[in-house]
Amino acid sequence: MTFTFDLVDQPWLPCRRGPRQALEEVSLSEALMRAHDFQELMGDNPLVTVAAHRLLLAILHRCFGPADAKAWGALWRGGRFPAEPIQKYLDAWRHRFDLFHPERPFYQAPLGFDRARSIACLMFQADNNPTLFDHTTTDAPPALRPAEAARHILAYQAFDFGGIKSAENGKESAKAAPLNQCATVLVRGANLFQSLMLNLHRYAPEHGAPFRFDGTKDAPAWEQADVTRSVDRYPLGYLDILTYQSRRLLLKPELSETGELVVLSTVLMKGYQVPEGHKWQGKETMVPFRRNLKAKSADDPWPPVKFMEGRLFFRDSLALVQSASGDVAPPMVMDWLRELMAGGHLEEAQVLPVDVLGFTVDRAKPLFWKHERFPLPLVLLNSEVLVEGLKEMLEASETGGKAVRRAVYFAAELLLAPTADQDNGRQPDRSEVGRLADSMSPEASYWSLLEPEFHRHVLDLSRSKDDEIDSLLDRWFLQVEGAARRSFDEGLRSLDVSGRSLKAAARGRQTLERALRSLQKTEV
Repeated sequence: MTFTFDLVDQPWLPCRRGPRQALEEVSLSEALMRAHDFQELMGDNPLVTVAAHRLLLAILHRCFGPADAKAWGALWRGGRFPAEPIQKYLDAWRHRFDLFHPERPFYQAPLGFDRARSIACLMFQADNNPTLFDHTTTDAPPALRPAEAARHILAYQAFDFGGIKSAENGKESAKAAPLNQCATVLVRGANLFQSLMLNLHRYAPEHGAPFRFDGTKDAPAWEQADVTRSVDRYPLGYLDILTYQSRRLLLKPELSETGELVVLSTVLMKGYQVPEGHKWQGKETMVPFRRNLKAKSADDPWPPVKFMEGRLFFRDSLALVQSASGDVAPPMVMDWLRELMAGGHLEEAQVLPVDVLGFTVDRAKPLFWKHERFPLPLVLLNSEVLVEGLKEMLEASETGGKAVRRAVYFAAELLLAPTADQDNGRQPDRSEVGRLADSMSPEASYWSLLEPEFHRHVLDLSRSKDDEIDSLLDRWFLQVEGAARRSFDEGLRSLDVSGRSLKAAARGRQTLERALRSLQKTEV
């Protein structure tokens, strides 16, 4: 039996029309030609959200460029994407957007079904992996609708972790996909049209935008003549990066008992592999990079900024605005926004929501994915004085976090060994102290208390004159001190009223206060 699912006209991309409205699935053509009618595109998980935006951006680059800021501005002022170029492009390539095409299925490769596995593996669920997002397991494999399967293969090609992928002799192991472990940035606008535009970088490879490559060879995955193979291959250009096929896979469609078209299994194999030594910094537009000062000859001197478990991304927000001349290179899209402001197409006074999305693994096992959103005042992209103020805010925040940790650790020492603060007093086992301090969760409380205040103060900073910044920083130091004291108190609240506990709390608080007195010294 022959199956088909035309992604151009069939609904599959989850979009929201308004802030209080439910997500609805729309077709590829509707998402692009009516992007101005939708508030946002939001995937089943953060990985789908990123990958779906990159798919739409690749199509928009093919349709509109834009060759320079002037061309971008003309599109922006129109408030919607012209329908005719999009429809013409989608009609020309419609045969490559069929999810179950017999020869060139979308984002897949023509393979046999003799090595088919549960579709759960595309959802980052597998026999040897913990459940990451839901309670799907391969013991009870899911049945995905074609729309769901299409979204998951987008994310899989971009974010899959490395490791054993198939029983194919000599080609069992694959490297991680390009965005694996990366904190990926999406700038948001008032609607989907604006969001796509704000991430639509200048495309002029002959002029080095977004970087220099042969534009005649660059193409998104569906335009490429060759099917995906298991070979090392550098990206052809920016459109190839946006749609890079790191895996060969093939969905196996079938009819359910109720006659519905579903996908229960897939073939999964190694695909294109980026050669060793390839540098993504300066080519990937949505990811910040941090200089590795200890990099050896075989290491990447500019690895991507990653999410870390238990660490809110606002602590790394300098990675979005700091000049690449330092130890951090912001996403290239930030440089593009700066150029658009210089051309008068965006205003410095604008504040744009920024989503940071990512996926982290440990030894080929999923740990967590994250999606954080916070406001970005565009003026920060143009003001070294304001960026220096932001840097001082973050340094003060880290000082407060270390103070809380040190104080709670000392209190934990005294709880386990009341004479630990005395000469020749018994010293407790350090691992026990660490476990007890962790159980009080002081740092998690501290950072969660500080985050909303941080965003509010960043907005205040963006509106501050140069002679007002010191006063704002003083107010921020008070916020840090308050969050530190409150999180310390909350961490020790469960202690009893014994003499041992009272002493530990008192001495820990003294340690905290001494450390907080250094806050004023963070000023430059």
